[in-house]
Amino acid sequence: MTNNSVGPCSQQLYAQFIYRIYLFKILFKSHIVLGLFSPVALLTSIHLDSLNKLLQQHLHYHYGMLFQASQFADVKDNWGIAFTLWGSSAINNPPNLEIKSCVENGIIQIGSKQMYAVSHTQKASTWLKERCQSYFKTFTMSNALTPSDGVCGTSSKVWCWAMMDSNIIEKNTQLVTILPRKLKGHISSFPIMSDNIFDIVSLFTARRLITGKYATWINGKDEYMAPNVNHPLYSQWNNDALIYTLFNTGFNMTSLRHIGPTELKTDILNPFFFMSKDSIE
Repeated sequence: MTNNSVGPCSQQLYAQFIYRIYLFKILFKSHIVLGLFSPVALLTSIHLDSLNKLLQQHLHYHYGMLFQASQFADVKDNWGIAFTLWGSSAINNPPNLEIKSCVENGIIQIGSKQMYAVSHTQKASTWLKERCQSYFKTFTMSNALTPSDGVCGTSSKVWCWAMMDSNIIEKNTQLVTILPRKLKGHISSFPIMSDNIFDIVSLFTARRLITGKYATWINGKDEYMAPNVNHPLYSQWNNDALIYTLFNTGFNMTSLRHIGPTELKTDILNPFFFMSKDSIE
């Protein structure tokens, strides 16, 4: 695969399996039908773009279904498995998956899922990253109250940081939060400033709204796309999102005095607190 410039997906076991079948088809010049059990992300991952473009010339989507992984013994129930059929003949079926469930009387369909792929430029995380900058050195945090020994770049314009690790729904509950400093080790972190505050709370709200019981094995691998900023209600959404953010459990702002490593000690202010020090006194 590497020699044929298939791309980074050459390291992925599923991709290697599919590519070998593709080579058999080319070698024997035969028609094939491929039945594939796989994670849902395999069908939409941008990391498989180069492989997908190659296979589209020889294999076409025919049918697919999605079911809870716990249908297999001793497998957790918080993710889904797709079974898809691919054939040589061109059938213009849309990439829909029937959602199946096993009940007492057999297997029933409980819904359907439209599959979609999000390119790198369409990702909400990419869109947000373009609106964020950082400049000078400061310390990172282990949590909302404890500084770590790490450092990161920031700016005097930065109020605090938003952590939005990954770009999929299953990460919303634990890895989407707002803190006074960047968390040590987290790559997907965004500085919050006056000129991007509404961009931050827009995506923060979109992600935190789908947590708990709303983040399921059916939608867990769905990716967020960049918002339509030209929509007539986008401004209203941003205003509502700001209020939602302030009262959400993922909003972990604090005020801390004389904190951090010796050479980087500072006071952390909470720019979202509604009263000034003078007003309180």
